[in-house]
Amino acid sequence: MKKIITSAATAAALTTAVFAGTLVVDNPTNDKIVISEELLTLGAVQANVTDRLKYTAELSLGSTASEPGFSLEFTDGITVALANNLKIVDANTSSVVATQNFINGNQIIFATQGGASVVNGKSYYIVGASGTGIALGELTLNVPQNTTGGKAKFVVTDNPGVTTLDTVDTDVISTGEQFTATLNTKLSAEIDAASGFLNFVGSGSATSSTTDSFKVTYINNAPSMSIVAGVNSATIKITADYNLTAVGITSSLGTVSGKDIIIPLTAAESNGTTAFDGVVSLSGANVVSATNFVVSVDTNFTNGTLNAMDAAASADDFGKWTVYGYTAQIPNVLAKTGFETNFKFTNASTEDSEVYFTLRDMDGTVAKLDSVTHAFDGIKAGATAKYKGTELLALVTDAEFDKTQSYSLEVSIPVAPEQVYGFASLRNLTLGQFKDLPIYNTSARTY
Repeated sequence: MKKIITSAATAAALTTAVFAGTLVVDNPTNDKIVISEELLTLGAVQANVTDRLKYTAELSLGSTASEPGFSLEFTDGITVALANNLKIVDANTSSVVATQNFINGNQIIFATQGGASVVNGKSYYIVGASGTGIALGELTLNVPQNTTGGKAKFVVTDNPGVTTLDTVDTDVISTGEQFTATLNTKLSAEIDAASGFLNFVGSGSATSSTTDSFKVTYINNAPSMSIVAGVNSATIKITADYNLTAVGITSSLGTVSGKDIIIPLTAAESNGTTAFDGVVSLSGANVVSATNFVVSVDTNFTNGTLNAMDAAASADDFGKWTVYGYTAQIPNVLAKTGFETNFKFTNASTEDSEVYFTLRDMDGTVAKLDSVTHAFDGIKAGATAKYKGTELLALVTDAEFDKTQSYSLEVSIPVAPEQVYGFASLRNLTLGQFKDLPIYNTSARTY
């Protein structure tokens, strides 16, 4: 009859590594017990193991061990929460070699059946009551939060329990992403200054602003995993730098709310195995501005919410709206009697261009002026055009615009940015003195 040895000699023997046989997870899909990465990010997990383990013997002493001892130990902080009806069976004959005896923290000890033996080169399964697999609830492990993997140590000793005949210490637990979201097409477009910033380059419409299509693919990888998380719902959220609702942007899919475009996923898309492939087209009748877009896919689990997008990705990876052409700002244009601000721009390109000015007063009121609809010239190819601050201010008709204080000015010239040179100066008309003003080139497009 097999004896359970607890002597110091046994303990010493069990720590002797032989590394001869093999222990693997017997699963047609994975070679490890794969636990949802999302589950372990949210907290510690009680993982129900349903994959049987396969041990192939390579004994260090002789070819056969009669009534040997067995222990299965989990490492890396993993402990056994529950083990019921586990046994070791011959992989070919299904005959029982050993049955579960007791649990000691992270270790399961098996008692060998009378007359049973282990033979070199033969394989054996660690299974549950059925004899063919491990059923739900027959083996449950406590896995610490943020665990990335774990080992199992399987030890075979001789009948007295003194000599270690085989030791296998191998990776049997790993983690993987259960939910992923990838970007297929960036939400990128160039705002056409020549349309008064109402539409995008190439859109062919003066009344709507339509971007390229934007797609997020949301995939549930659960079928290839052993231990998965239950998800209640998921939402794609695209966030801009400014309030899209305020400028009249609407979406063909989902809801525009302030800076966010919110697209809820249906239950089937959240829990199914097929990819979500949504196209978002944005349109609006008002002026649009340059912005960067950030995308998140919030996956809502029972015990928390995680973003399925790659958190390390930068905002530019998800697209941006830029103004086509040269763009520059003069932050402080003096509106005071006896002073004049002069602007000069040279167009070194081979194309004529209109010129667009945006004025902002101290309270944030915006006035837009352009050479298409107002009383000043554009800029010819290879030529230089000059403008005066007082003349631009005189064209502003909005009564809310405060003309008594300094204002900021932005200029947009829709040609290649490196082909335009800008200069600004402030002149004291009484003294005839002037000084250069800073002009900041913030052109977003790179050639």
